[in-house]
Formats: sequence, C-alpha cells, structure tokens
Amino acid sequence: PGYGTVIAAVRDEKALVYVRRGNFVDEQSLVDYTHRHGRGMELSRDDFESGNWEETLRAVLTVAVPSEAPPSPGTSAVVRRLKTYLSS
Repeated sequence: PGYGTVIAAVRDEKALVYVRRGNFVDEQSLVDYTHRHGRGMELSRDDFESGNWEETLRAVLTVAVPSEAPPSPGTSAVVRRLKTYLSS
C-alpha cells in the first residue's frame, strides 16, 4: 500500500485490500497504521496475480471498525503520526 491510499481509506472509513510491494521501506508502518486505525486485509501476491480476489474482498467487509480513532483531521496531524510510526 502507498501513503495516499492508506490515509484516504482510513480517513474515509473504507475497507482496504492491499498487496505488499516487498521493496518499500515504509510498508510495514503503513500496514500497522491501517490495522490500528482502519479496516485492512492483505491479499497475497499469488492470489493477486492469479485473480483469486473474491474471498479477500468479501472478508475485508466483515472486519470490525477499530476502536482507536485515527489522528485528528488535517494533513499536519497525519504527517506527525506517520513520522512517529516511521521513526519506530
């Protein structure tokens, strides 16, 4: 997942299915952020490439909304929170 996709999905309370890039240094922080503040589920690279998406797409819709709210609205709040995650 990328920064913009994760932030928009969490902000808009949309379920997010993602495929790991494997070569993106901030990937784990974004995945952690997604699961802490939003509704996300990983689709394996094999399932993605074979078109086997249906099970994951259905399953992500059953993921409960997390109890921990995302940072307050606004770009600066999101940037500060991401910096905290990325510096860990």
